[in-house]
Amino acid sequence: MFRVTVLDSALGQDQAKPRGLEPQASRDVRDCSHLFCWGDAGDGSRQLALALLLDFSGDSATALRWFEPFTEKYVRRLPSSWTVPELDIALWLHCFENARPGS
Repeated sequence: MFRVTVLDSALGQDQAKPRGLEPQASRDVRDCSHLFCWGDAGDGSRQLALALLLDFSGDSATALRWFEPFTEKYVRRLPSSWTVPELDIALWLHCFENARPGS
């Protein structure tokens, strides 16, 4: 089982306390898998994509709308060891939400 840790970038480094990102909150929105994976487009990667988007946005509708493309375009390409800055998720969402239809 893979462990995912979140560091709140809104807090200063001396205040930020790492916290585990657990699948359950995202499973309450949509249950793809009981664990997280990455580096492929399987169910565990889909659950991680949903959890990351939900954790970042705080909005289940946003997470549900974008977790499939986020899995395909981002999570499936993560290496075995990774760090995803919150800004990367924000930029990814901004780009996809503002893309022209069909692009």
